[in-house]
Amino acid sequence: YFIAVVLILTTGVLFKQLRFLLSRDPGFKREQIIILPLIGDKVKGNYSLLEEKLKNFPEVVSVAASSSYPGVGLTRNGYLPEGKEKPVMIHVMDVDYDFLKTYGLKIVQGRDFSKNFTSDKNAYLVNQSFVREMDWKDPIGKTVSRGQAHEVIGVVKDFNFAPLYQKIEPLIFTMQPYIGFDYLNIRYQTDDVPLLLANIHKTWEELFPGVTLNYSFLKDDLKEVYSGEAALGQIFLYATLLALFLAAIGLFGL
Repeated sequence: YFIAVVLILTTGVLFKQLRFLLSRDPGFKREQIIILPLIGDKVKGNYSLLEEKLKNFPEVVSVAASSSYPGVGLTRNGYLPEGKEKPVMIHVMDVDYDFLKTYGLKIVQGRDFSKNFTSDKNAYLVNQSFVREMDWKDPIGKTVSRGQAHEVIGVVKDFNFAPLYQKIEPLIFTMQPYIGFDYLNIRYQTDDVPLLLANIHKTWEELFPGVTLNYSFLKDDLKEVYSGEAALGQIFLYATLLALFLAAIGLFGL
């Protein structure tokens, strides 16, 4: 009976935690976003053509390229922020214009990347955790060095770029992908999703004939991030049912 009670409580906690992870606001929009992987030199080298064509779709709100996307975790590189004597490892995401708009991310200081400023190709955005970690009182105009000095032009409101059970850490946004962008992020607004996907597939075939189109929905990718927790919950559920069955047999025997 004690084992059955412990398993019931543990299973309840696990499922409650899973519901919390899937329902908590991560600080960015996760509904109605399609992720298109950009695989191969041909696709990477001509992604901008696809991006511009997709922006003309009436169902598409915005499109942006990136090296990764929120919620799944990011790589880290060494940077030397102004005021530091030694480089520090910081999470980084390479993006192009409209990335913040696509995910509903907010600028709390300064401004976003803009096509009106050619120098923005060399500029950085940072998140609030970065500013706190570096103890910067006025971050706009500060520099972060990696090969050369990069000016900070804006501060982005903190959001969970890694799974929700991880602490929000310092983050840098750049416009300089190492070997090209890896994803297109498409934010849409339509009830006829199959038609939108069909149009995306048609445009893809026109630009990249013979290249397989892969895509996923962001909300499904985020569920996959927590698949381990879901599987563990199922295991405890079956163990709980088994314990209850054995306890019931014992009670019947008494």
